[in-house]
Amino acid sequence: MMTSCGQQSLNVLAVLSLLISAVLSAHFRVCEPYTDHKGRYHFGFHCPRLSDNKTFILCCHHNNTVFKYCCNETEFQAVMQANLTAGSEGYMHK
Repeated sequence: MMTSCGQQSLNVLAVLSLLISAVLSAHFRVCEPYTDHKGRYHFGFHCPRLSDNKTFILCCHHNNTVFKYCCNETEFQAVMQANLTAGSEGYMHK
């Protein structure tokens, strides 16, 4: 039988694991601010925006100085050349 201290340790580890996973996935759900090739500043935003399809939860862009937009997992993997399911961390750059 597990002691209450042992159970608390397992609970803490489970919570930490969930938090780390959420932080990693949240990073790609925010389109960070950028300046485009004409020098115009664009504010960052969270995905999906109110006008977006609810499956557009990730930020796509071809590099940090071009139009950023919310996209779905399939488009994200194609545009960003990334595999979201390859590793336990959730995001692996090819």
